[in-house]
Amino acid sequence: MFFSPYMTYISILLMAASIPVLGLMYYIYTQDKVEHEPIKEIVRVMFFGALSGAAAIILETILMPLMGVLFDPYSYGYIIALNFIGIAFSEELVKLIALSIGCWRLKYFDYHFDGIVYAVASSLGFALLENVIYVFRGGLSVAVIRSILSVPGHLCFSIPMGVFFANAKSYSLRRQTTMQYINLFLALFVPICLHGLFDGLITVNDIGAFATYVVALYMMSFMTIRRQHMRDHHL
Repeated sequence: MFFSPYMTYISILLMAASIPVLGLMYYIYTQDKVEHEPIKEIVRVMFFGALSGAAAIILETILMPLMGVLFDPYSYGYIIALNFIGIAFSEELVKLIALSIGCWRLKYFDYHFDGIVYAVASSLGFALLENVIYVFRGGLSVAVIRSILSVPGHLCFSIPMGVFFANAKSYSLRRQTTMQYINLFLALFVPICLHGLFDGLITVNDIGAFATYVVALYMMSFMTIRRQHMRDHHL
């Protein structure tokens, strides 16, 4: 078998795009101290997350030009609408839908920390597709930047999604419908806020504020993961 330089480069790009995603997924998987979720189910939810990436492209294609019509492109209103609605709403909505389809009725989804595991799987499946697209467009330098910021960012946005999603499942089992839908709303709303602020600070090019926010976001996510797995209990 002959390996051309082109195929070798393609393989390197694929590895550069996928290793950060798989590494973070493995980290979350190992934090599930009560019982590990079946690998095949995690892969399945990641697959749904990757499919949701295609849906996000369609939704963003519709919403992002609409923001330019509704707001002055040079105004802060446009920046807020673009990042919080055109991008964050589109991406977090499809990731939550993928999560719901992938595991809401899954028998293995029976502990609170499972919500984080499956939310991260959906989000990182999305991030994997997005990473492959951007890395193939921009090369290894883009892979390095995204492995530090964008991929961990998607993981961080999914942590509160998983917490509230598990709460919603718990309330649904107890037939507390109002609390179920409140938590499903929060499973979408909180990630949108985190994601929108992340992208918004990049858009306005406020490096200091962005760096501070990223450090705070990573620390908050790590502490939430630690607290949730230490307090994990049955739904």
